[in-house]
Amino acid sequence: MTTTEPALEHLSADELRATLDGLTEADWLRLGKIARTFSYTHRLGPDDLLQIALERALAGSRRCPRKVDVFRFLAEVMRSIASDHAKSFKRKPELRLVPRHDDDDGQPVEYDHPDPTPNPEVALASEQGAERILASLLAVFADDAVAQTIVEGIAEGMGAQELRELTALNETEYASKRRLIRRRLEKAFPEGWKP
Repeated sequence: MTTTEPALEHLSADELRATLDGLTEADWLRLGKIARTFSYTHRLGPDDLLQIALERALAGSRRCPRKVDVFRFLAEVMRSIASDHAKSFKRKPELRLVPRHDDDDGQPVEYDHPDPTPNPEVALASEQGAERILASLLAVFADDAVAQTIVEGIAEGMGAQELRELTALNETEYASKRRLIRRRLEKAFPEGWKP
């Protein structure tokens, strides 16, 4: 009786390396575009994000299932890294040294920490900035009311199920519309939204 080993569920590091070695320049540009997608809102540049994802994948700390496309796998790794980085930054914000000040008598003055809540002017500017960004995004879909509804819903934090119910799209139609939205936004803002 012969025993056969069950097929490995994940690509080995050598198999992953061979797959990456076989990527074309267009494939690398696609990975760069995916990295830009996940690095827009975080203090981690797209090149760094892609590099970290590749390092983790090749080191074996992140393993690519055989049934998953390498692009989808690396996109998920980058999304996860960006998310972890953003959460880490919120837990451990950047610290800056503040020079010591003395009063007129040469006595040290205690540092007066700024109030973390934004003042009304900053809050209003932030709200207006968000409105300008949303208006720019919606303008890309001036000819597509369903896409506009989905973009507005995403901006309001609605989930996929809610958006499908709101737009009366089935899962396939919704996925297709999301692809259209992503492609149009990538074309309209290849380097991300700029004020």
